[in-house]
Amino acid sequence: MAEPEGSTAPQPRRSARKAIAQFDAVRSDRLPTEALDAVPDLVAVLNPEREVVFANRAFLSFAGAGDITEVCGIRPGELFGCVNARSAPEGCGAGEACAACGAAGAIDESLRTGSPATRDCSLTVFMQGRRTARDLSTHSLPFEIAGSRYVMVLFRDVGQRVRRLALERIFFHDLLNTVSSFKLYLDLLKAAEFGHRESDLVGRMDAICSSLVEEIQGQRTLVAAENGTLSVQHNLVDASELATGLVRQFEAQETTHGRKVALAPFSEIVTLVTDDSLARRVLSNMLKNALEGSPEGATVTLGVRADGERVEFRVHNPGTMPQDVQRRVFQRLFSTKGEGRGLGTWSMKLLAEEYLGGTVWFSSNLKDGTTFFLGLPFRPHQAPAPNAVKPSPRDNE
Repeated sequence: MAEPEGSTAPQPRRSARKAIAQFDAVRSDRLPTEALDAVPDLVAVLNPEREVVFANRAFLSFAGAGDITEVCGIRPGELFGCVNARSAPEGCGAGEACAACGAAGAIDESLRTGSPATRDCSLTVFMQGRRTARDLSTHSLPFEIAGSRYVMVLFRDVGQRVRRLALERIFFHDLLNTVSSFKLYLDLLKAAEFGHRESDLVGRMDAICSSLVEEIQGQRTLVAAENGTLSVQHNLVDASELATGLVRQFEAQETTHGRKVALAPFSEIVTLVTDDSLARRVLSNMLKNALEGSPEGATVTLGVRADGERVEFRVHNPGTMPQDVQRRVFQRLFSTKGEGRGLGTWSMKLLAEEYLGGTVWFSSNLKDGTTFFLGLPFRPHQAPAPNAVKPSPRDNE
């Protein structure tokens, strides 16, 4: 099979004695081999033939080797028990499936370009006579010793993360499908002829089901946002209709517990381009937070208006947050309502500032009560560079 364009095929193997000589060269140079032995990830140094000439303790343990001489001259896939390496006549890197291997791709890129490379790979391996899967993140770094080229490769086991993401996707998909089917039958029941008592019960069940669907969708959105896989859809949005719809939604729910939700009198008719579902999620969390922080009989207001170059939403309640609470409001999992809470305010910041290009802040004092603000641009800005720090000038207002 021809190699893919730009790919470097593994060079012919050298003898194990040559690989051990290269190990001596690597060990005698400035490479901190003792420090690498303390690294919990699997670390190996490969020659241009992709043969191991050094491996740290974690790598040796994973490969079931007791000494470096047992792995010198052998390629990583062969040591990991990769089924493709076992079936290829020339071993690891030479099989048809190796062209799609992330580890082989990272090593190949570093050898070709002289630059670091990172890829994910999923290996099917035989361990203790049983076929299993290994998900590894591969980081490769090329370097030279005495004019000879080498590449250091770090293999990190990310299998637990990959399996968790897959289970989350399956869980949310299946659960949402089940609840959506339940709601469809409730809609059919609502259209049937019932007495007043039956209609009231169906209406309550429908409200509970709608709330459950919203919670599932909210958790799925948060998981995707934290994993960096959330997609943003930009639409022309009437901000006043968005606010009015949320007020009506909360008025119909029983979760207000004697508190009222109303549209603020200063609200204006204003439109913007944004992801309305994410904006609704942020404002919904603000309203829930405000209701929980208000005494029975209080009124929570949601308002919207144009403010310079942005649209500003305000959610106000008459309660006040203590200073120690204010300092930790946006910390993940911080909550005054007990363990396992505290994702609402965290998600406000995450969704608004990382995905909508906006800003979230608050003001809380005895005189004015507590107001959470969501400022969104009239049009979305260009996406920021990864890990860029967005300014939030009013975080501590």
